[in-house]
Formats: sequence, C-alpha cells, structure tokens
Amino acid sequence: MNEKLRKALLQGELAKSTVPYKEVLGVAQGFLKKLGHGRLKAFIDEVEKEHAGERGMNYQSLITLRNNKSKRPAPILVQRILRDGMGLETEYHREADDYVYQFKDKEQAGAFDALKKLYVEQPPTEPAE
Repeated sequence: MNEKLRKALLQGELAKSTVPYKEVLGVAQGFLKKLGHGRLKAFIDEVEKEHAGERGMNYQSLITLRNNKSKRPAPILVQRILRDGMGLETEYHREADDYVYQFKDKEQAGAFDALKKLYVEQPPTEPAE
C-alpha cells in the first residue's frame, strides 16, 4: 500500500470508502446467488466479451466462491464481480493477513452500502431445485 493511502486510512479520511475483504466477499456472494444457475453462464459470457484476455472468471471459480468453498481469498475475482456485475470500481490492497478494498469515490462507497443491504442484510431466497 502506498504511503499516502496508509496515512489517509490512519487519519480516518478514507474510512467510509474502504471495506474489508470479508464484507465485500459477502456482497459478491449475494450477487452470485441472486443471479441463479441459468444466468451465471450468461454473466460470464458478457464479461468475456467486454474484457477479453482476462483470466480467472470461469463457471467453476464463481460456483466455488458463491458456495463459500474457496480455500484461499480470491481478491481479484471479487474485484471483477464488483466491476462487471455491479459497476463498482475498486482497488484492493493487502494489509497484514487480509485485503482491504478502496472505492473510487464516496458515491461508489454509498452504492456499495445499498448493495450490501440488498444482498447481505436481506439475503436472496434459494430457488427450489
């Protein structure tokens, strides 16, 4: 993490525009669950058309993340879900043994808070299989 960002975090200037990985992961998982099985492949196809050449977003990795079966953090994949699924631009930084996401501006942070209420605080109902 660069020194300017570190100082801003310590002074609390960016407190509302930064979020820990676990919280961002919960929103990303809620988004994936809300998509449902049939829309997941369509989502991947849309992302591949728009961002050809990027690796890491495939059906199996999204299913693993959605079902909370990842054995290690997937900060890049979560960042791409935020960007491509929710239109939120973030940067992430490693701090100690965790990641912290920083939003581009306060509007993006506010949009994230609204999505958190939608996807985490009111979790989607699981479709009957």
